[in-house]
Amino acid sequence: MPLIIKNNVSKYENLYSSGHNHNYPNLDFVRLERKFLRNKTHNKILDYGFGSGENIIHLIKNNYDVYGIETSKSAIHLVNKKINSINKKKYNKKLILLREQDKKLKFENDFFDSIACISVISLLQSKKNIQILINEFYRILKPGGKLLIDMNGPKGDFKKGGKFINEDEYEYNLQNKRKIKIYAPKNIQSFKKIFEKFKIIELGEVYFKYFEFRNHEFIACLEKPLGEKPSKIFK
Repeated sequence: MPLIIKNNVSKYENLYSSGHNHNYPNLDFVRLERKFLRNKTHNKILDYGFGSGENIIHLIKNNYDVYGIETSKSAIHLVNKKINSINKKKYNKKLILLREQDKKLKFENDFFDSIACISVISLLQSKKNIQILINEFYRILKPGGKLLIDMNGPKGDFKKGGKFINEDEYEYNLQNKRKIKIYAPKNIQSFKKIFEKFKIIELGEVYFKYFEFRNHEFIACLEKPLGEKPSKIFK
């Protein structure tokens, strides 16, 4: 089972190659990075699905050792340019292209202190696909490592403006141009069940509605339990 959905990847590649860009980090990410992720000594972090890199720039400026994974070559090119323009004496560029044939993330067990996955995972379309990626996150996190992740909820445009396919799966017309399929759990209890192997530090949700915009997301702050041996759980 691949870690990416080919059709959705092509849609976002077209989006970034046509000039799509964000310059400011996600507000909830900034708050939770400071409250939940920040650690003065253990700061090797993966930004999974970094898009136009606004959160990566924030992490670099706050002295994280940042790795990034994306499926879009155009997004990687854009973020490399952004990183090169930062007036910071020391940082490392570790941006990795995830390919359709990749079955696992190319990191050793217990590699990261933390992982951030923001505005990404719903694009895997189904709970089964999402669980495969969550298992990989669990494997590559150190015991005690932290996962910050969000997922589209049922009150936002992705569901409200989408066409029902089956349980918690919808087809959405991205910017009225490109149809993509997404997964949006019906409530926070369904969202919680996806992370059964993790210790839950905080579960929350964000909702806003103004002008033509509606957004609803569930957010989880999670920790891999100490003493776990991922090789015995995921073979």
